[in-house]
Amino acid sequence: MGEKGRLLTIRNERNEQESYILLGREHKTVDGGHLIVLGADLMESEEQNLESAIHEVLDKGGIPIISHPLVTGRFFRDMGNKGVKQLERIEERYGNRVAYDWNAYCIAWLRKTMGFGVGLFYGDVNARLEKYVNGRIVPTSDTHARNKKLLDGIGTASVTFDRKNLNFSSEDALYRSIKWSIEDGNYGLRKEYVSFTGHWLPAFGWPMVKSVVKKAVRRK
Repeated sequence: MGEKGRLLTIRNERNEQESYILLGREHKTVDGGHLIVLGADLMESEEQNLESAIHEVLDKGGIPIISHPLVTGRFFRDMGNKGVKQLERIEERYGNRVAYDWNAYCIAWLRKTMGFGVGLFYGDVNARLEKYVNGRIVPTSDTHARNKKLLDGIGTASVTFDRKNLNFSSEDALYRSIKWSIEDGNYGLRKEYVSFTGHWLPAFGWPMVKSVVKKAVRRK
């Protein structure tokens, strides 16, 4: 464990190679935002919106990544004009200090099918994001590991860094070097979607359907 409890170091006893796990969390804000936070601990507040959460993360030297930024929390529809304007404010205010999640669960053909093929409420939000944001896109698998098998989804979408651009001298130094690499665009991207039948359905699709049905039954 790192000196501040935000980093796990795993050593392979056979070849003595080390792997690192950065500990973070996905923070939900009062205005429906989802923010992946690395390298900082946020104050828990029921009044905190997405912009104030980003400001706090940056103020503490952390890495803020807006999760599925063009998808709303309600049935995961495409974000409307109000949400897009908020992202425009964030982009204008913070620039390259904020990154955006290219999400492996936002399967393009599936969302288009849900939108009846014409993008009605559902569209290819990852493609839309790439047109909207100039760089600083961070692909994530967003793995919902409800069982051991579903852990295989980790790394489906990911980023890679050149080791020479990273500083392993301390926990803080490693976070800073990753942060700077993202801000400067010095990283590789692997943009792949999780398997629909093998992962998305058991991890997310069926649980979401069951949740909607349960809520409907309770209302009756």
